[in-house]
Amino acid sequence: MQSVGIERTLRTLLRSKSSSASGLLLVAAQSACAPLRLGAVRVIAKRDDRSGHEALVDAYADLPSDAGDALRGIPHDTPMRSDLSHQILHRRTLDSLLAARVAHDCKATEHLPAVISIAASLQPESGEPFAEIALGLAKQLVEQLKASASGESVKPDPAFARRAAVNAIGETIGMYSNHKQDALVEALVLLAPYDDPALKRVVHQPDHAAHEALCEALKTQTSDGAIGILAEVFADTSAPTTLLKLAASRHEPEVLGPLLDRLGPSVGARVLTNVERLNHFSWAKPEFE
Repeated sequence: MQSVGIERTLRTLLRSKSSSASGLLLVAAQSACAPLRLGAVRVIAKRDDRSGHEALVDAYADLPSDAGDALRGIPHDTPMRSDLSHQILHRRTLDSLLAARVAHDCKATEHLPAVISIAASLQPESGEPFAEIALGLAKQLVEQLKASASGESVKPDPAFARRAAVNAIGETIGMYSNHKQDALVEALVLLAPYDDPALKRVVHQPDHAAHEALCEALKTQTSDGAIGILAEVFADTSAPTTLLKLAASRHEPEVLGPLLDRLGPSVGARVLTNVERLNHFSWAKPEFE
């Protein structure tokens, strides 16, 4: 009978237009009764009530673990999850950071552009935690893209999220000298195709403020974009020597195989010209022969 009563109460609060309903639900979300607290979290997420969504985000760190799990598991099309970008963009910095962390923990990669925008708009110290969350979301998005490519149904479509994220970073990369967020550059290398205009601009301008951060990212990244850049560097006789040496230093199997595939079986004249500029290939060490 108790479960029936809880269900009826939650249904009533879901339909209620009263401003006090979300307050009651937030108290219920921290109740000692598991069915009540889990149901309360789900009802808050379903209600079209921004103040209730904000209150739940504010309480996120203090929720019982199962209630936190319920929040992280809300469907992508619930009003609360859809509302996260607004919270990230329009609340005070600390509250915005809470919303960004909820987006990350929910793997809500559709909100990555909002996190990128805030990370780039703040002073370096304030923007750093947002940039790290953005990089975490970018890594989650890569996994979603892989799952989608293997035939899994992923909602919302990660391909749209990727394009929106790449565009958002591209718009902020010119402000690198102000925000100095290396994590955003790494996210760009992780998500962008190698011929992305913003990425190519940083690659071919050694005096670009973000060029050094890009080189650091290319030392470890194994993304398609990173491998494409390295292959292009070998075929570009005007490529900066620093990048050429960096490309020659990557010997990991997950990089070297795709890189050699891109260069092709017949080595072109420009690649040979670039090889002559180098005196060392990590690939050519005995252990990699």
